[in-house]
Amino acid sequence: MSKAQTVLPRWRGFNLLEMLTTKSDGNFGEDDFRWMADWGFDFVRVPMCYLLWVNGDNVFAVKESMLEKMDRIVQFGLKHGVHISLNFHRAPGYSVNREREEPFNLWRDKEAQDAFCFHWQLFANRYHGISSQQLSFDLVNEPPSPSSASEAGGMTRDDHERVIGAATAVIRSVDPDRLVIIDGLAWGRDPCPELVDLGIAQS
Repeated sequence: MSKAQTVLPRWRGFNLLEMLTTKSDGNFGEDDFRWMADWGFDFVRVPMCYLLWVNGDNVFAVKESMLEKMDRIVQFGLKHGVHISLNFHRAPGYSVNREREEPFNLWRDKEAQDAFCFHWQLFANRYHGISSQQLSFDLVNEPPSPSSASEAGGMTRDDHERVIGAATAVIRSVDPDRLVIIDGLAWGRDPCPELVDLGIAQS
């Protein structure tokens, strides 16, 4: 993807929620894709919970059986002409979903950041060769509003910039042309002009 690209295609579609929470099963149905294609839709966002494909408390150990379910939805998208956008709804150390307290902070803790980059690099390797016209990576759902560095559990703009920059770098080290998307700060409302030079899209 050229760094000059600043506008996303005008996709129309849906979130599919089979990987949204810790209780999700990842069992996507192909009929959803048939119906969307028949109705003229061309986009599916997949908000994902990383806990579904890690083994227990080891955030660096993955369960291949759950990743194969992710492969399945990517293949449904390819088959039916529907763009797939993979998104961390629960990333290591952060989620707007309060069903679980994360053991670390994505924006401040090195272990969480290393895990975040590890999983995005895993997906970059796994889906290398699939066009950005067909697959994108939306790094993390609805980051919070920036706060002071002293606030417990908080995130400064510098923290956010560092984490997004690191994840983008590991993705691009494997797949330089992958379309990377970020949500704005303040739960998607506040653009991030400081990240323009990364050549990523902002939603």
